[in-house]
Amino acid sequence: MTTVKDVLIFEALENDKKYKEEKNLKKAESKRELKLSKAREKQVNTVANMKNRAVKVQKGNIIKKAKKTNQTTLKKKKRIELLKRAKQVVYARDKNICQHCWVACTWSNRHASHIIPVSATGRLALYPLNMKVMCYHCHINWWHKNPIEAGKWFESKFPERLKELERLQLLIPMWSITLQELEEIENIISEQEKLYIK
Repeated sequence: MTTVKDVLIFEALENDKKYKEEKNLKKAESKRELKLSKAREKQVNTVANMKNRAVKVQKGNIIKKAKKTNQTTLKKKKRIELLKRAKQVVYARDKNICQHCWVACTWSNRHASHIIPVSATGRLALYPLNMKVMCYHCHINWWHKNPIEAGKWFESKFPERLKELERLQLLIPMWSITLQELEEIENIISEQEKLYIK
């Protein structure tokens, strides 16, 4: 027979059980909320870090590109300056006389013609040794239109110079040129200027 006391104890136990279950549910829910908020925070941080990294990489690339552009621009300017100086040396060395027809050349009739073409070796284009004075007609209508005949003519007229150019062509790498190498070429041109330009 159940007494009132037993019923009260049973109800108290049931209430305690419900209370503990609710408490455990609330704990589990708060843990889940905490995990979710940490995951969201981590995701936000990851996205922010990725954006920061992307910005840093982009800034790094921009800086590298700017440095490369500056160096490239500097090289171009240096090459243009050295080519002008080399031409002046050639004009002075050959006394503004066409080396083929012996006509005096001035202004637009005077060309500093390359022996080994610029397309064959970029660096030799800056060497005064690789240039000669020619009038417009001999340069355009004879040198470029009759390369075999022109090559034989040059070999018979300047055999030592041709040997030196062929030696340089083998020694000097073709295209990629550093600022240091441009300075070495500048020294060569400076020595030639002392010899021919007073």
